[in-house]
Amino acid sequence: ESSLLIYRKHSSDIVKAAQGGKRVWEHSMSAASVSRQISRAHMWATYIVTRPWFEHCLGLLILIHTAIIGVDIQLTLDGSDSPWLITVADFFFLACYTTEFVLRLLAM
Repeated sequence: ESSLLIYRKHSSDIVKAAQGGKRVWEHSMSAASVSRQISRAHMWATYIVTRPWFEHCLGLLILIHTAIIGVDIQLTLDGSDSPWLITVADFFFLACYTTEFVLRLLAM
């Protein structure tokens, strides 16, 4: 089973990935178009992560999360499970921190 990967630099060409003679993926996007989209994402992410309000919001997010962790510890000292609202909040904070991580990676 050999894999064949063909990339062309002209927008009229088709980028194909074929495996075992079957077409797996096809897209008519040029290399320049991909480069522009990556550059646009990089500029957008850099703009966001270099703003003071971004750092302030993250600092506030960390303080709120710290308070919620403290409440969770107090509520579960007897060995009971965390309340569902705290579990939902944990997933919210996970999403926020993951978004921050991705933005900082894009801005590099």
